[in-house]
Amino acid sequence: MTKRATRSSTKAARFAANATEKAITRLGRWAITDHTGTAKLLANLLPMGFIDTLITVAVTVLCSLLGAAVSAALFFLLIAYGIPLLLSL
Repeated sequence: MTKRATRSSTKAARFAANATEKAITRLGRWAITDHTGTAKLLANLLPMGFIDTLITVAVTVLCSLLGAAVSAALFFLLIAYGIPLLLSL
């Protein structure tokens, strides 16, 4: 390989490594962000007793799990029935 080709390859590898590192860092930051607003909800709670706070947190968690289950069911229906129906047309 020529010196110029080696230099270009090295430059391309550095660019790819930097781009990959930035993408992974941004994806990691996005993944750990509270998209549901639960942290803000807990921070803005009125002063309550310990049991009332636990009940509020439990209801919030259950609602989040229920929403995730409904989303999964709709996604399953889309894949199981929607895509084959569209392909059969």
